[in-house]
Amino acid sequence: MNFDESDNLKKQREIRETAEMMKKIGAQRRFRSFDRLSAKLRLFLDSVDLIRSEEGEQLKSELFEVVVVGDQSDGKSTLLEAITGVQLPKGTGICTRCPIRLIIREAETESASIQINEQPSREVSDLSKLESELQRAQDDVVAGRKTSTKPITVKVNGPLLPNISVVDLPGINRETGDREQETVELIKKWITPQETIVIVIAKATNDIAASKGYQLAQEVDPDNKRTFLVITNCDGSLENKETDIQKLFSEKKKKLFAVKCFRSTADTTATSREELMNHEAQFFAQHKLFKHYSQNTGTAQLIQSLEALLCKKIEPHQQKILRHARRRVRELEKELEDLKTGESKFMDCVDECVFDIRTEIRDQVTGSDESEYRDNKLYQKCRDEWMNAGTMMREESANFKKDLLSTIRKECEAQRGRQLEQLPNNSPVLERIIGRLIESFKTLVGDTTQATQSYVHEELVKIVRNNLQKKPLLRGLQQLEEILTDGCKNQMDKLKEKAHRKVLEILDMQKVIFLNNPKIDDLFSKMAHEKDEQAAEHAPEKKAKSLLQIIEDCAKDWLETSDSAGSGAVQAALVGIMSKLGLHPPISQLLVIAALNFLPWWFSQPESKDQSFDHKDDEHRLVCLTYVYIELVCDRTADAVPMAIIHFFNKRLAADVCKLIPHPKWEDLKNLSTCAQQQQKIESASDSLRRWKDIVAQLCSPTSDETSAV
Repeated sequence: MNFDESDNLKKQREIRETAEMMKKIGAQRRFRSFDRLSAKLRLFLDSVDLIRSEEGEQLKSELFEVVVVGDQSDGKSTLLEAITGVQLPKGTGICTRCPIRLIIREAETESASIQINEQPSREVSDLSKLESELQRAQDDVVAGRKTSTKPITVKVNGPLLPNISVVDLPGINRETGDREQETVELIKKWITPQETIVIVIAKATNDIAASKGYQLAQEVDPDNKRTFLVITNCDGSLENKETDIQKLFSEKKKKLFAVKCFRSTADTTATSREELMNHEAQFFAQHKLFKHYSQNTGTAQLIQSLEALLCKKIEPHQQKILRHARRRVRELEKELEDLKTGESKFMDCVDECVFDIRTEIRDQVTGSDESEYRDNKLYQKCRDEWMNAGTMMREESANFKKDLLSTIRKECEAQRGRQLEQLPNNSPVLERIIGRLIESFKTLVGDTTQATQSYVHEELVKIVRNNLQKKPLLRGLQQLEEILTDGCKNQMDKLKEKAHRKVLEILDMQKVIFLNNPKIDDLFSKMAHEKDEQAAEHAPEKKAKSLLQIIEDCAKDWLETSDSAGSGAVQAALVGIMSKLGLHPPISQLLVIAALNFLPWWFSQPESKDQSFDHKDDEHRLVCLTYVYIELVCDRTADAVPMAIIHFFNKRLAADVCKLIPHPKWEDLKNLSTCAQQQQKIESASDSLRRWKDIVAQLCSPTSDETSAV
């Protein structure tokens, strides 16, 4: 009994000593804003956040970021709450459902705001409601889905807060299949840049090496130069895990930390936060495993090491940030000057913007824009869309030929009784079949015209918005954007109708050419009687072969021997026969190709098994005639229609650019340049200018060159 009391007294004394030690440490650090964050680090954090807010994602890869990743429910949000003092959604299942960027700054008064993507920020007056407001913002972003890639930015200022910027990403759930892959791709996108510092969270009770977050970090940072491994749940059962944890601690290149985050309350004060961290320090001081690694345990040690790495990563960017800050000062000074020059300057700016929009549209639709992003421009997109329409026409033609024999027999049966049996006329059958094929093409190109119109309109709206954004005087004027884009919509609707009519005209013209061409009809009417005069002259005892006979001999030879060595001579003979009819060379070449393909197709049909091709049989002649016509129509139409519409569509866009982007009248714009709007823009620009000038002054001051205390 006495022995037990002695042990208890000893244990209580150790606890008191540990508490006293932590109290001294707390007095030095004060556990408020982690004072070891130097003024330079605070300055750089503010500079980077300002650059990111103005430049969007453009400079993201060049700016450092602190990102927290880990498997679902491993304690990411709880750790971030311990570091930042900001309460985040916690619980079972998915807590973080989109990227959350936390920008925490020490200030005399409390304030908070939440911004979704690039939308205007929403103020949160009561910090105790920040967690519920953030949960509501996540619900708005995911919109019924499990996760989203759209970021939420949370800015919190107040006394006793640290100066830090960090991003919390959704946790990885291996049981969600495709959704897991989406989360993995999102995490890779954020942690791949070399300037990103990665904090990987893993439970001590799990197999840390098998953690998906840890594996992803190892892929992008195999040398652990910018990765912190933080193990949580250290109060759990660590049986069979102690050896693995000791091995991780022994690897000096790894930045490994163990934390035990105790939950805080909504009204946390400096004392309560100090008590929480004291409680954490006592826990590790008494733990049989972690007490040997005091430099790598506790949230305070993690923050201290994180600060040191942040300073090391940011230091090389000082001159780059300074150059950017000076450039922004010059731009904002000019912007303020422009904002104060009045209506004449405003209209000049509108004129210049309209000219730039029209020029960019002309360059893109004519393919004259040679920028590195040309593959995303209008001309290339329109061309791809219409060439794809040509491919679909060929596929439709191939499907049409699958049932060609049965189709011809049905049409011939329907034709019976409409003609004299002694004088059969198969032209109506041919006309109906080819007409049906061309009608199917009309549906395809109609869909393509609609898709092209929709895409072009979207791109034109983007061009308008981008050019308005480049002009400080015009930035954010929604009514001006509507005036310009309404012209785009109205003109694009008209152009779509013109293009559709043009397509129908071309297809109808193709039908007339193919079904009312006496020379082509004459060719097939003479198939069985055509004489090769030169062959008859040199070999009068041999009768000249007809076109169908030549096709038949050639096809049979290919089918029996698979030898195409003589195809050149056969093709030359076919061209000679067709040239006598005076056909245009491109038509002749297409007919040759179609004719050479006919017999192999014929012998591949199930209905033609064990049958020879009799070129004098009416049905066989009609099948051959229809097949060659289909080939000819398809080849001509699949090339002619897309190319014609590409040139027509883009030529009309370039010619009608003034109608697409009409010049606004002053009567329509005078309400956009009101004193209140101008004053609001002036105040916004003045505030940005003041902040950038302050950054320049601090970066250029002698104290900015002093060595950081971190």
